[in-house]
Amino acid sequence: MYFQVTHTMVKSLGDMLNILFVLILFMFVLAIAGVTLFDIPELDTLHFQTTFDAWYILFVCVTQDGWVTIMDGNALKKVEPHLLCI
Repeated sequence: MYFQVTHTMVKSLGDMLNILFVLILFMFVLAIAGVTLFDIPELDTLHFQTTFDAWYILFVCVTQDGWVTIMDGNALKKVEPHLLCI
């Protein structure tokens, strides 16, 4: 019984690593896009200044651990709506 469970977990490890690699790659592309799109001086963004900061924010949003503090930090800023339109 336990051998079958362990064997199945080991056998699926390669597929899980492939999915993890695709997720990290997709988040990296989105982090680069976020740094490029939100590099507007009027926005005064703290979370998209570097690619690593943007990737960390995406990781927090994907895992949903601590996203409320990020949302609250951005909610205090007064930003004109036309600056966010692309």
